[in-house]
Amino acid sequence: MFNAKFIKRCAAFAAAMLFIVVTALSFTACSKLTKEEDALYAAIKEVCPKSNNHSKAKYLAFAIEGWSFSEMPSEIISYLQEYCKQGNAAYMPESFDELVAKGYIAVTDDDYFNEFGENEKVFFGGEGKFFTFTLKEGDPVNSDKCVVKVTEYISDHDCSWFDLEMEHSSLGGWKCVKKSNVGHNQENNDYDPNGHTGPIK
Repeated sequence: MFNAKFIKRCAAFAAAMLFIVVTALSFTACSKLTKEEDALYAAIKEVCPKSNNHSKAKYLAFAIEGWSFSEMPSEIISYLQEYCKQGNAAYMPESFDELVAKGYIAVTDDDYFNEFGENEKVFFGGEGKFFTFTLKEGDPVNSDKCVVKVTEYISDHDCSWFDLEMEHSSLGGWKCVKKSNVGHNQENNDYDPNGHTGPIK
């Protein structure tokens, strides 16, 4: 028969192991990605959960800035394509300039958007959203903390942005620990779209 002390020790050990597992699951990691790529992947999953296209946009495009790599890894692209598919949205692989060149981002005659400014450029008539994930602070290669700035573009004067403060754990990768510096340029009359980080031109 097991004595009470042994049972308590087993219970304590089981509780500790459960805590480790739960903690690890709260972080995001992909074994095929580098530590820096993993930071981007975790930020994207935070903003674009596969099961919830909360933006309700019908056309979605994505870009990155400030990272040591200029192209998204194929694993992240695959995730974004699945995210779009789950939300009944079209995945747009083009860059911002390419979308402008093809006329997908263009000056509109919509009265709603023209109230924001003259010659307002709009992504797919307001049904598109362009996400930019910028490495704002930190070195995710050599550090366990970084800040990722997220910009969401619908038109020149209909944009939102926020920072994701990220932390890395050896148990299982990166996670967002805080969302900060939330803003929207419709609420900021001094906003300069040409000076803002993101795809806005």
